[in-house]
Parts: sequence; structure tokens; C-alpha cells
Amino acid sequence: MRKKNTSDRKTLKSKYTNIKKKKQRRIKIRRDQKKNPNKYHKKKADPGVPNAAPFKVDIINEKQQFLEQQSQDLARNKAIIHEARAKWREEKLAVKRKLTDVLKLPKPTHNKDADKLSETMNNEPQSPETEHLSDNENMQPILDDGTLMIREEQKTASAIAEAAKLKAQEFNHRVAMAKNEQERIEDARMLPWSSRTRYNEVKKVIEEADILLEVLDARDPLGTRCSPLEALIRSYPNKKLVFVLNKADLVPKNNLEAWLSYLRAEAPTVPFRAAIQQKSLQSAYKRMVHLGQETLRTGKSMGCDVLLQLLKNYARSFSDAGAVVGVVGLPNVGKSSIINSLKKLKTCQVSATAGSTRSMRLVKLDAKMHLIDSPGVAIPSREMSAVEATLKNVVNLNHVKDLLSPALEIFKRSDPMALSLFYGVRKVDDGEMFLSLISKKAGKFNKDGVSSIEAAAQKLLHDWNHGALRHYTEPPKRADPEVQSRIVPNALAADVADKEAAFMELLSEGKPSVSVKLDSSAPVQILWGLNEDQTLETNDSMAEDTDDDDADEEAEAGDTSDDFQDATESQSDQEPMDT
Repeated sequence: MRKKNTSDRKTLKSKYTNIKKKKQRRIKIRRDQKKNPNKYHKKKADPGVPNAAPFKVDIINEKQQFLEQQSQDLARNKAIIHEARAKWREEKLAVKRKLTDVLKLPKPTHNKDADKLSETMNNEPQSPETEHLSDNENMQPILDDGTLMIREEQKTASAIAEAAKLKAQEFNHRVAMAKNEQERIEDARMLPWSSRTRYNEVKKVIEEADILLEVLDARDPLGTRCSPLEALIRSYPNKKLVFVLNKADLVPKNNLEAWLSYLRAEAPTVPFRAAIQQKSLQSAYKRMVHLGQETLRTGKSMGCDVLLQLLKNYARSFSDAGAVVGVVGLPNVGKSSIINSLKKLKTCQVSATAGSTRSMRLVKLDAKMHLIDSPGVAIPSREMSAVEATLKNVVNLNHVKDLLSPALEIFKRSDPMALSLFYGVRKVDDGEMFLSLISKKAGKFNKDGVSSIEAAAQKLLHDWNHGALRHYTEPPKRADPEVQSRIVPNALAADVADKEAAFMELLSEGKPSVSVKLDSSAPVQILWGLNEDQTLETNDSMAEDTDDDDADEEAEAGDTSDDFQDATESQSDQEPMDT
């Protein structure tokens, strides 16, 4: 057996390895000390009162009294907190019992003993005190068991009765709305905008603002116009309406000029291109601007000078307090982006998803001008199909059940050669075959190995809504070519006109491989939101006629649905429509 080595000699490898480990250990401890400074400090023990100190017994007694007083204060505070929490729980449960016991109130039962007691009390001679009580109007009523009801119980009973009444009204309202529930739930575009608050916010913006900017998508200005909204704005005689053609960089220059001349016959119209939304837009304004396609890659906004000069000219006609400018329009047309571009700061939340703005927001532009951001007016009427609502980008694609129909509609409206050049596939005349070619090129297949046209439809709609697939529409021809423009004379200064001309020069003419020409769609004619008050009044009137019998409810369900449709059609006939 080999003798054990008793020498302390080690190899240099072990030596330097141990040194390295010790160094790493010290570094680790030092780093931990910086993060947790109290971890490596031992708590000093109380040395107590030295024996040589005078009045040692008195000092110890004072310390003991202080500790006892501290413990008593802590216990008293805990008791106070416990009582307060118990009282709060009791009040919360009492309110909850009032609401839950509304439909569980016991029915009044006939009590013979209570009747006998009441008869004896009536037959007995009354003393002056009881006569005074009987003549008092605040005399408490007698229950079935013969006891008097105190004031608190009487208040509780009245509160329960009032809650029951409100509960019944809410139930009747839900019954009336449930009759049209299936029709409204089946339509996917109703899901994101089920609340009426957004339309109330839009109406508030129209009432508060002096100048209204209706933001239109330059790719389809006529399709993004809202006739009920314009009619509501023009019903106020002192309010100014201005069209803003946002996303002007996504259309050819000659097409933008044609739309400007078309819309300026009705209201002042300015082109605009909002800045790319970053954490701070100041850096976007410092970028160099180049001619041609390089300009479109920068984050700089264009058209701010023209719009600001027009707003300042309008603001001079108002009081010294300044003018309030409201920004309205359909969802996802760039209302919040325009405000951020004018402010040169990200003050409003923006998103590519429709409906990101849910309430009005006041933004101070300067000392005499304020901007109000508003939610997008959406929920079109039943006259607009789900396909048209999807193509107008007023709904979220995640809530659309059928993506194939809007994609086929895009192929139907577009030039097949332009789409083939954009996606790099061969030209076909069938929409489903075109989607199949896109899915094969992107590598999207189902489990059985067949190309997924649903995935291709989703990609096509995504490119459509996010500006990757550039498309534009031609303005229609007016019947009367001599329509006079409503632009205020000298509204645009000469230098501002030069800036607008410079902005137009930066735009490209458009190429067939990146721009697709489409047929212009019709503007939105009827909105659920602007007619919501009349619709709810119709539903409330229908709820009052609801019976308890199941047969009568089924019979009335058909009648109320017909009445609801007739009421909606009558509202649409009465609305003034401006296209």
C-alpha cells in the first residue's frame, strides 16, 4: 500500500486556482455588501445600565414603564383599526343585503293574533298621550305581528322598494335590448364599440369646439367621410369645418391634387402627413428631407405650416380667449397623430388598432389655441356590410370572423396586374387562386399540406390597413362644374402657399408596382352612435309593453323587431345627408 503523502507542497496550478477563487469570493461579498448594506452589520447588544450609574433602579423602572405604555398603545391602535374594519364590512354587507333581498321579500301573511291585538287597542279608551300620538302624522305603521315599525326600518323598506323599482326598470330595459341582441352580436363590428360613452364624447367635442377638423384618409377621402357628422357640425351656424387629407404620402401627387380641388368646393381642405410616432417627436423634425422616395422614409411631418396658418386665420375672428379646435373623424384615420405632429410631442396615445382613443383629451397648442382629440365615430348602421366596415378600417381585424370576403373584395376592386407585381406572383383572374399563390410564396400551409388562403387573406388585409399595399381612388365628377369654393378669401398667405407647393413637389407620382387604383366607396350615411338616443327611447317604449306570458313575449318579439327597423329607417329618412 502506498504511503500517504504528508507534505504541504502543492502544484502551482492549485496555488493560483485557490488565489483566483479567493479573489472572486471577495468580489462577490463586496458586491453583495453594496446591494444589502444591513446584511453584514451585526446588531449591537444592549449593554444595560452599569452598576456604577446613579439612580440605576429608577432608570430600569422608567424603561419598563415606557415598554408597557408602548405595548398598550399598539394594542389600542389595533383594536381601533379592527373596529373600523368591522364597521366598514357591516355597512358593505348591509348595502349588499338590501340589493339581494329585493326579489326575496316575504309575502304578507294574515296574523289573527295581530288582528286581535289591534282590535283591543282600538277598543281601549285612549289617554291624552295616545290621542296625541294617534293624531300625529308621523305615527309609525303596525306590522302583522303587532309591533311598531321604527323609523330606520321604515327607511330601509322604502329604500328596498326604490331599489326594486330600479331593478325592474333595468330588467325591462335588458329585455328590450335582448330582442335585438342576436342581430347586434352576430355582427363583429359591434363588439369593440358597445358603449355609448364614445359618441357622447364626440358630441361634447362638437359642442365645445369652434373649428372642427374632419380627418380624411387620402387613399379614400370619400369613403372616410361621415355625412351625419358633417350635418351635425353644419347645424351650428358659427362653427367652421375643415377637411384634412392625412396620409397624403401614400397616394400619387396628381391624385392628391384632384382630391384637393374636389373637396375645396365644399370646405377648406389641406394636405397633411403626420410624423412617425416616437417617444419624442423632436428628433423626427431634425432629420434631413430629401427629394423623391427618400422623403417618405423620414419621420418628419408635412403640412403643419399650412394647417396652422389656416387655423390662425380662423382664430382671429373669435374672441381674445382663443379658439378651440376639435379633431373628429372615423377610427384609424390619424386624428391623434395630427395632434402630436402639431404639438411636436407625443401627447395623445396612438395605435394602429381602431378605437385606441376612448375619451376626449384637451391639448394646449399655444396661448390662444387648444386642440381636442375625440374618439373615432364608428358602429355604422346595418346598411354598411361587414366587408365595407373592414375595408374602411373602422374595426379590429381580430374581431372579424370572415376575413376571406374582404380580401376577395380587395381583389375585385383592384387591378390584378398591379397586385401581382406587388406580391411577386403570376397574374390570375380568380381571387382564391391569387390568395393561394400568396400563401404558397409565404409558406403558409394547413395541416393537410394545402395552402392556407385564410392566412393569405389576413396578410392582404394587414397590408391594406397598415399602408404597405398602397391604393388610391379617383374623385367622382360633379354634375355642376361651376360650384364655387367655400374657402375664405386670403385664408392662405403667399408664403404658406409656397410651402404647400414645396410639400406637393416632395410627393412621388406613384408606380404601378406600388400603387393600386380602386373604385371610390360611398361615405358613411348612418351611424348607430349619433342616433343612439332615439334608439334607446324606442327600446324603452317597447319594454313597457312586455307581458309575463311566454307566448305573448314571443309574439311581441317579432313586432318589436319590425318596429325597431321601421324606426331606424324613419330616422335615416329624416337625417339630412351631405355627400
